[in-house]
Amino acid sequence: MSTSRFTARERRVLLLGTAIIATLFGTFKVFPVWNAWRLDQRFVATKRVSDAAQLRATVASLAVSLDSLEARGKRLLGASSAFIVCDSTAQAPSILTALVAASARDAMFRIGTMESGVVLAEGGSLPRVTLEMSGVVDIVGLAELLRRLESGSPLVAVRRLRVRPQDASAAPGQPETLMVSLSLEALVLERLGGPT
Repeated sequence: MSTSRFTARERRVLLLGTAIIATLFGTFKVFPVWNAWRLDQRFVATKRVSDAAQLRATVASLAVSLDSLEARGKRLLGASSAFIVCDSTAQAPSILTALVAASARDAMFRIGTMESGVVLAEGGSLPRVTLEMSGVVDIVGLAELLRRLESGSPLVAVRRLRVRPQDASAAPGQPETLMVSLSLEALVLERLGGPT
């Protein structure tokens, strides 16, 4: 059939039908594909912008992140007053025992037993020295001992404290004596190069 055989009205209907079919095809087939592609490209662009911003932030903080071993060592030595500093970890128990005995003597703490040991470093942590002690003291002496231990140099952590009365019949005006047992712990920092 040739278009010359159609009347003007039939040609308009044919053109209108073709336009409607093309519009429907575009609306239900082409537009959803185009819209999905557009949304996907928007997501990709957003992800790339986010990755670029994260990369810029990482590069900007690189100078701060690059902290040399020497600088960390200097900071650690600057905080060395908080540690028991010795040539080897084997010396640490005797150092802690002497420090605690001096604090106990100043606090009027009568030492009954003292046992110390070393807990070796695991997973990059510092070795620790532990001390178990027991004795007799009054409440004022106990408070003084705890103050000296936790605020002195080196820092000593009280991990366990058990207090019970020794004798409930204290003289009038005198503080009651207490049986005290303590578990103490301090960090050990070995000098580089070991014993000299």
